Amino acid sequence: MKIFLNSVVIIMALFLLFSPSRINDSSPVLASASTSTNPKITINNYKNNKNFQYAVISGKKYDAANNQMLKYVASIYEADQKLKKEDSKYASYSISKVKFNQDNKISISYINAFYQGGAHDDVTMTVFNFYKGKNITLQKAFKNPKAYSEANKYVKAYVLNHPHEYPVADKNTKMYNHQYYWTPKGINIVFDPYEVDSFAAGFKYVPVPQKYLKY
Repeated sequence: MKIFLNSVVIIMALFLLFSPSRINDSSPVLASASTSTNPKITINNYKNNKNFQYAVISGKKYDAANNQMLKYVASIYEADQKLKKEDSKYASYSISKVKFNQDNKISISYINAFYQGGAHDDVTMTVFNFYKGKNITLQKAFKNPKAYSEANKYVKAYVLNHPHEYPVADKNTKMYNHQYYWTPKGINIVFDPYEVDSFAAGFKYVPVPQKYLKY
């Protein structure tokens, strides 16, 4: 009986710890209402599992984009199933959100968490940014290499000039190799927990103005 109760307590603790509601993602959802120019986007559960989600964009030109996102979530799900067999404490999820949908630009985020014991789960964000159905990397979103470099300097100056908002940032903080999503005024650079603030602060964002961007 004592062993059974201990097992229940452990399972409940993991459920409370490893829950999508714990993700601190305070960024606004910037997707516009569906119109004749903005495609409909639905969020589906992969294999009927609400902890693994993928987005589907309507329209034939988004077939490749949809396939790319589906494969991405499938790979996370398959890794989750394999690791659960090897480690009973392991758990993960991937939660999808539409961040932007306007002017042929679509940003869809996937918040991923992995728990293998310890104080809390590891949380990261991956964002797919599609322009007319084509996935646009961070560097390709800028006008040219010079604009890319100037934007990096802008991001560094921004975080250092806002120490209360980014207390862990320093002179080595860079924009490069980070996720981003489109906004009405440009893009937001995504910093995962611990990169420029505490874990409890969740994801942090740095705005980059449109003047640097190609799209």
